[in-house]
Amino acid sequence: MESDVYKITEKELIIAAKWWGEAIRSPRFENDINPTIASVFATLHAEESHFSFTPEQIKIFQEKIIENLKSRIKTSPRRICIGIDYGPGKMFSEAFEAMNTRQNSSFCFPWKTNMWIKPGYVSVSCGYRAEIQDIYLNSDFTEKCYLCSQIKHKSSITECNICKKKICYTCSTIDYSKYDESLCPKCNPNRF
Repeated sequence: MESDVYKITEKELIIAAKWWGEAIRSPRFENDINPTIASVFATLHAEESHFSFTPEQIKIFQEKIIENLKSRIKTSPRRICIGIDYGPGKMFSEAFEAMNTRQNSSFCFPWKTNMWIKPGYVSVSCGYRAEIQDIYLNSDFTEKCYLCSQIKHKSSITECNICKKKICYTCSTIDYSKYDESLCPKCNPNRF
């Protein structure tokens, strides 16, 4: 039987839905580090439109997002990635339509946005080449790998026997023939 310890919970889904609810109130249209004409016009249009959603509409939107994510947990209980390119996909369109608004959904969602949901961890990258921001990080479930700086589940983290730094199994076994799993590549005397 599979352990529930490392499965996404409703808490992560609520945090994700709240972030998207705030994102549609004031969407960002950065398409690159330097704004393009298209992103400038989209931003101006969004500012002109003065998106105003009632608290009830935002709640409906968030509930629909949570409902959709719960169905996705059934097939992917440990990791969900959702995002938007230049317009909403099916999940976001359905949630937006449920709000019963006259707004054009194309200008209500931030461009080039991705969100990763894992047990104890929700992160988002909002905009093309934008940095990933942790919006929820529960240290009971996660550790940061010293070498690759990725947040991993504690079950995927080991400790180097020499430097005692936390490293993920991916980094600790880069070359199976040369590396000892209990040593990080920096401390392993057999590395090239």
